[in-house]
Amino acid sequence: MIENIIDISLSELHLWTENPRDPIDFEATDEQIIIRAIESNKNWDLDKMLNEMGDFYDYSELPIVVEEDNRYVVYDGNRRIAVMKCLQNENLYSIVTGKLPLFSKLGGGLTRQLEISCAVYDRETALKCIERKHRGSTRWGSLEYEYFQNIHRGQPKGILILFEEASGGLVSNNPKLNEEYVQNRLLTERNLNDVGLAVIEGRIETSHSENTTRELFQAISDIRTEGISDARKNAGQLRKALEELDPAFRNLPKFDVNGTHHPVEHSHPVYNVETRNTKLARRTPATSKNEKLFGGTLELVTGRTNDMYRAICDIYTLYEKNADKNSHILPILCMSMRLLFETAAHEYYYTVGIETVKPIPEYFKLVRSELNEQLSEMDINNFTLVSAWLNGEEKIEAMLQKWAHGSLAADRDLVIRMSQILAVILSLHHSKKRTLG
Repeated sequence: MIENIIDISLSELHLWTENPRDPIDFEATDEQIIIRAIESNKNWDLDKMLNEMGDFYDYSELPIVVEEDNRYVVYDGNRRIAVMKCLQNENLYSIVTGKLPLFSKLGGGLTRQLEISCAVYDRETALKCIERKHRGSTRWGSLEYEYFQNIHRGQPKGILILFEEASGGLVSNNPKLNEEYVQNRLLTERNLNDVGLAVIEGRIETSHSENTTRELFQAISDIRTEGISDARKNAGQLRKALEELDPAFRNLPKFDVNGTHHPVEHSHPVYNVETRNTKLARRTPATSKNEKLFGGTLELVTGRTNDMYRAICDIYTLYEKNADKNSHILPILCMSMRLLFETAAHEYYYTVGIETVKPIPEYFKLVRSELNEQLSEMDINNFTLVSAWLNGEEKIEAMLQKWAHGSLAADRDLVIRMSQILAVILSLHHSKKRTLG
């Protein structure tokens, strides 16, 4: 049952991290999702969405929203909300206009739209509505619909997901593969067996060598790109289309379940993201153990800031040798983050010959201003690191202060994230390269 139709402030609407169009880590912010959408516009078509919206908001189709974790999450209508957020966020607008020129020409009337009428459902009802709405539609590709069915409706992986994973991402990189024709007529069990492939226990198995299998996957992509197999030519005839592409494929053996065959390694886990059902109960963004302190080695100019940075790295190396045994070192690492920033502030003002009675708060204001001016120059990793702080979602100053006084619990993942944010800040005035990229 629909719970309500209400007007919700645009700022209170949050994009769905599990959107089949482009799933991302559950902890991602709206800005992170939108920047990712801008960088890989093929799945979002934000320019096309803006063109369709024109200069006013159309109320004939309401976004589907679920209230969860005390937030309004947009389950359907993410592109519309993303466009609106781009138009009304100065930082996002400057980036999107550089990538998608149409944004600078349209959407003037949309910037005054501060509230959006939304249909608010419970999660299960929202998923049922989305399933009904996108079944057989062209708003998602067939791959995205398979993902939705697998993750949210408990269905086994479809053939496009299996082919995407086994081929290293060919489906997502070739729109001609992401179609119902390929799903239902080309990659059928019979056709796969005919070219030495099979789906066994939820994975693709091959009778060929690794190199031959890779060439075969690419050829399947090529016959679609070159129009050798479609609804009018070689319709549903995979082997015939492959032989037309390259006569050498006439020698391909068929799949023999009793012969030699092996699974294709899943080289492209297409939807390897945390979903609502698997997320951990934590407030800080996830950090894998492969992520490094400060994001890697920094090249800082000689001075006290560089000395402090090197000392922190040495302490962290000692901690990592046995994190459980050396857990008492972690609070020292937390406190050192504040000391590093303080050292950088003092050294900066000394170097430029400015005397100030409040170097810490003034340096925070300075780096905020400079980072805001240079957001459009940053790569996406640095942008996502600092944007939450710049827009007020994260309180770095307060966190460093609490660590310095021992009033905030030590957390390894948060230390790594804080160090990576400080690395971006240090690049402003203390890096040998003086670069944000």
